[in-house]
Amino acid sequence: MTRRRGALGALGVTAALLLAGCGSGPSQPGAAAIVGDVAIPLELVQQRLDNYLAREPEQGQQLQQQNKLGQVAEQILSYRVRHELVAVAAQRDGVKVDEQQLNELIAAGGGAEAMIQSQNSFLDAQAFRDEQATDQLLLTELGRRYADRLTVTYDYTIANGPEEAKAKADRIAADPEHAADVFEADRRQNVPSATDVTMTAAQDQQFLGSPIYGVRAGSVVAFQAGQDSGAWVVAHVRSREITAGTGASGDQLNSNVLYWLGLRAVQPIADELGVRVNPRYGVWDEVFLQTAPSKDEKYGYLTRVREKSGA
Repeated sequence: MTRRRGALGALGVTAALLLAGCGSGPSQPGAAAIVGDVAIPLELVQQRLDNYLAREPEQGQQLQQQNKLGQVAEQILSYRVRHELVAVAAQRDGVKVDEQQLNELIAAGGGAEAMIQSQNSFLDAQAFRDEQATDQLLLTELGRRYADRLTVTYDYTIANGPEEAKAKADRIAADPEHAADVFEADRRQNVPSATDVTMTAAQDQQFLGSPIYGVRAGSVVAFQAGQDSGAWVVAHVRSREITAGTGASGDQLNSNVLYWLGLRAVQPIADELGVRVNPRYGVWDEVFLQTAPSKDEKYGYLTRVREKSGA
């Protein structure tokens, strides 16, 4: 037991040094991140990391040995930033979760502790209930509401890896009037591509729940086609509209798909409010709504189409 307490104490010191960092943070002192005008304090991330290390000392030791405690802190912060964004989206759409819904969700998952384990959450039971489980229900409902109302028109092509994807995205954004040349050249090389695709979020089986549905019109977005894929999708989002809808399409989709559709409905709020991350946690990945170690290690790439001068 003494050895375990000693190891845990060392982990606590490591975590404190990790969170203390050495760089300058956002303009508001003590903030791990700022979402709009809401500051997420460093102390919250510190406390949640400490709680996790106390609850899972052996796992904590493993993470320390692998130099991955920083990744845990980044994930804790990512979840909290998304929680703030979901709260704004839910308020604007009048979406609420009641206690019975929460109780049923948690009971169906075998209880909070079982869900924490199955979802690899770093939260304690109360925070899991108040934030992660609540957000899961809110995002599912938002996804249902927007499934047949969110309509996007886009062009897309495929790239081999992030560097080629960024190069194509930059070329399209820099000269949108000749973007068709990029897609035509790819078609001649038998690269999967298409132009003038118009879909609702629920219709698009190929890119269902993808970042294509979360970025503003006039954006060029690039992202990995799959977790284990070297291919990247490059898409020019030409229009994004919220139209009238019945919600019927959402009733045909499972809760996991609806969750991702809900996240895409939330994504523009991050762009609108702005998310600033303390450099000690890396940078904000606006495509996948999470932190990334650096701007060159983001999981997606986003740029805006350049307007013609004098237009």
